[in-house]
Amino acid sequence: MGARLASEVVDKVDPSLAPLAHRLSILIRDFGHDYKRIAAELKENFATDHLAQSRISKSVVNIHGLICSLSRLDKDIRN
Repeated sequence: MGARLASEVVDKVDPSLAPLAHRLSILIRDFGHDYKRIAAELKENFATDHLAQSRISKSVVNIHGLICSLSRLDKDIRN
């Protein structure tokens, strides 16, 4: 699938949360890469492979939760 791209820089958070924001950006980058790899491996079966879909959806929900938590922490620190 090729090399992984550089992760996005998250610079809109409080400096004390910068390491967490950086880690989150790496997780998102890795998820995108892994998603493309899995889709390429499964090809036609990807739409019907419920186990792969379940794992992907759980990962997306976890990433969303991390983003929400980071946002809430940033808001609490700033206020």
